[in-house]
This record gives sequence, structure tokens and C-alpha cells, in this order.
Amino acid sequence: MPAFRLNRRSVLRWAEQSPTSVTLRDLCEIGLDRTRRRQHGVFLHRELQIRLAQRVLELAALPYRLGERRGIRDVIQWYTDFVHMLEDSPVPHAEEQDEEFTNLLTRVFEEHNEVIQAMAFGVQDLIAELEEEYSSVQAEVDAILRRFFTARIGMRFLLQHHIESFRNREGHSGILQLACDPAVIAQKAAKDSTMLCRAHLGQAPHITIHHTNPGTFTYVPMHLHYMLTEVFKNSCRAVTERHADGFDDPLPPIHCHIVHGYEDVAIRISDEGGGISRNDLAKIWKFMYTTSSPQQPQRMLRESNDLDLFWG
Repeated sequence: MPAFRLNRRSVLRWAEQSPTSVTLRDLCEIGLDRTRRRQHGVFLHRELQIRLAQRVLELAALPYRLGERRGIRDVIQWYTDFVHMLEDSPVPHAEEQDEEFTNLLTRVFEEHNEVIQAMAFGVQDLIAELEEEYSSVQAEVDAILRRFFTARIGMRFLLQHHIESFRNREGHSGILQLACDPAVIAQKAAKDSTMLCRAHLGQAPHITIHHTNPGTFTYVPMHLHYMLTEVFKNSCRAVTERHADGFDDPLPPIHCHIVHGYEDVAIRISDEGGGISRNDLAKIWKFMYTTSSPQQPQRMLRESNDLDLFWG
């Protein structure tokens, strides 16, 4: 029986309430205004309990006994504990309570950061049990996981933004950089990806950054860096595996084009790694799927983030 049922009434009370959406524009303004930030802290005290409790109930109700399996069972307990930690903490109405509440959010953010890996254990357990029959339920499981991780990203965004905005860095509102230069982020992601590829495969292609009509925009640099690194390292691996025979072969470069529009920024990455076969196109957005061969385990894929346990 999932441990959260010991406190079921409290979790149900929060889960029955509706979460509130928050825009990036609002978060940016809130992070720069101390008074609005404290008001937002009062909002977060309630909002996080709603979002955490909803994840608890969602996980506990998963089909195929997923909520009772190792890993996922732990996540249910962790999230339940977070709900009660927030319940037991004072609502940060006063300025002197702001730091205490921020420290609590830091604890919630940093504790049990192995949630992704724990969820993977539960799914792997189900795959091992069902074997070939897993393909018949994979679409349902993938939809559940996608919903959970999308909600988790939003929740952690709110947490980290409030924590970072307690002492804003120069040019930042929380985790939002007011003048984020995508070319600078792309250069760093390219360097990290080629270094990773070279460490695991012996060599790496050059990544060329083309920045049309250079400019900046307000964005989260760590998120942009993560997304670019994921694509770059997959491109590096594909190009190297397709064109390299030794450790000093000439490799075709990877091109990254960054273009600023009126209301958005477009980034296109192209390589000569051979692409993905049509037979595999339907699989690429499935959790627990990777294009790496059995001879090339997912060490390289896992290096930058545990999310690659699901998406390779």
C-alpha cells in the first residue's frame, strides 16, 4: 500500500484544488520587485502543495501497479513529505519570513533530485515483467510519464526562479537572463558536446555557429544550454559513428543557425550523420528508447542529464 495513504485526507484536500498558470513575463517582473516577490511567495506556499499533491495522486493511481513498484513508490513518498513540510511551515507574509521560506524551497528543490532515475526504475521493472507484451501498453505509459515530467518541469521552474530571485545575479531576474545571447550559449553547448563525444568516441566533428542578425532575448540560459547540448551530442555521435574509422578522420561539420524574428528566435541544427531510418521515426519520442547500438551503451547519452534514461 503506498505510504501516502497514511496522510490521504491532507493530500486529497490539496489535490482537489486547481493549479494557477503563471507567465514568463509575470515571473520576470516578480523577480525584480521585492514586494511582488514576497506576495508571490505567499502564492507559492499554496500553489506548490496543490501541484505536489496532484502528482502524488496521479502516481498512486497509475495502472499496472506502477505506483507500488520501487522507485515510483519512493517518489510518491518524497512528494507527500514535501506537501507536509509546506503545510507545517508558516505562510511567508512578513519580510523576515522570506529567507526562511526560500531556504525551505531550496531544500525541496535539492532533496531527492534522483526522481527521474527513480521513475525509470519503476518503468524498467514493468518492462522486465511484461517483456514483449510491453509494446501493447507503452503508449499509455508514455502518456503518463510525459504528463508527469511536463508538470515537474513547471513546478521546478517556479521553485528555482523564486530561490534565485532572493539574491538576483547581475542582469538576471531569478533564473531568467534579461539579455540572453543564444550564440554564447550555443558556443558553450558545442564545446561541452564535442568534448563529451571526443572522450567517448575518440574524436568529434566541429560545430559551427551561424548567428544571423545577432541580438539577445529574455530566456533561461540553463534550459537553452541543455536543449542545445542534447541535440549537439546526438549529432556528434551520429556524424562520428557514420564517418570515422579511426581517431583522426576528417569529419563533416555540424551547422547551427540562429535567426531572430520579430517575436521569437529560431535555431536550426543540421548534420551529415545519416538521419533516422523511417522504420525508427515512430519510436523516437518514446520513453526508454535510444538509437545507440548495444556495442555503444548509453554512457555518452547519460553523461549530461538523467533525462536520457528515457529519451536518447
